[in-house]
Amino acid sequence: GDAMDRTWEAQSGTLSPAAEGYGGGGALRVLAPADRPAALAPKSFFRSPGVRHYSLVGRIRAETPVELEALVQQQPKGSNRAKALETAPHRLFGAMPVPAGDWQDFRFDIDLGAEAERLPLRPLLRASPGSRVLFDDVTFIAWDDDAPAKSPAPGHSHATEAR
Repeated sequence: GDAMDRTWEAQSGTLSPAAEGYGGGGALRVLAPADRPAALAPKSFFRSPGVRHYSLVGRIRAETPVELEALVQQQPKGSNRAKALETAPHRLFGAMPVPAGDWQDFRFDIDLGAEAERLPLRPLLRASPGSRVLFDDVTFIAWDDDAPAKSPAPGHSHATEAR
């Protein structure tokens, strides 16, 4: 079988591997407690490439209806990484309702602003309290300039979509 991806964690919820990923592979299941949301996030910050535009794309299948939110957390300059993971603020960049049922694509475009610093950052996908969701093909894209108006489906690139 597939090895468990250990680069992700669930905040305020539980994370487990799921065999029923999109297209037959594995996925990550996040269960949120009834009283608070849970987030899927990388375990650490990414080094910033110094750009302001990002996209967070992937696939989600909700076992219960859910409100999905995209957030970014940046490590403040001079701060301890472990402490920043616990205490640095999260900025909300978008939300969408996800009905229970089949797999669907999601995309959130993120603009950190013209004054975006070269701070380490990490994306988070937060699911509403009591939700049960599967994530697959989650990708965080840094754009050299403005993000394209239409993103390819998860698992595809602009080069293959342009043909």
